[in-house]
Amino acid sequence: MVPDALIVGIVRSGVEEDTREGSAVGAERAFDLTPTRNVDEERRYRGEYKRDVRTGGGAAFLRVLIEELIPDIEARYRANGDRTLVGYSMGGLFGAYVLFQSPETFKRMVLVSPSLWWDGGVIAKHEQTYAEKHKDLRVRLFMSDGERETNSMIGTMRQLEDRLASRRYEGLRLDTRIFESESHLSTFPVAVTRGLTTVFAEPSKP
Repeated sequence: MVPDALIVGIVRSGVEEDTREGSAVGAERAFDLTPTRNVDEERRYRGEYKRDVRTGGGAAFLRVLIEELIPDIEARYRANGDRTLVGYSMGGLFGAYVLFQSPETFKRMVLVSPSLWWDGGVIAKHEQTYAEKHKDLRVRLFMSDGERETNSMIGTMRQLEDRLASRRYEGLRLDTRIFESESHLSTFPVAVTRGLTTVFAEPSKP
């Protein structure tokens, strides 16, 4: 149902070996995957991760992907340039950021429980800026939430879905799904499976 693929997971060097108190992975993830700084969330994460936390590093992380990681992978392995981004929670937020900053980077995106509530729904502003200069958005996009997620999670996804539908972007193929009985933590396996089969499905014939 999906083609053979190279699967690339990204982790900061040294994070897994950091034995200090708290979550190094959580702290670094909060920086890399957020498009803007959010001081209130930094304060909350400091309590949760028990270490200093910065946010708003999404632009730097995207630069690393485009200028360093993707060229290295495609030079060393049998990659064909047909890239898919799978992002969960904050990773889904980052995927939405990439969608409007550099949509040519990935042909397909699977955004599972994307944290589109971030910074007052700032992704909507990125979409507005993109729409002012573009009529096309050539991406095969799947977004989903679990039925038991918060209203802010589901609501912001529905809002982005409506905005994208209203634009009628040339080249955009969009599917969304709310998975019955699933929560934020349980929805990932079923959502990724459905998402990948959806974005690789052949378009239906008229």
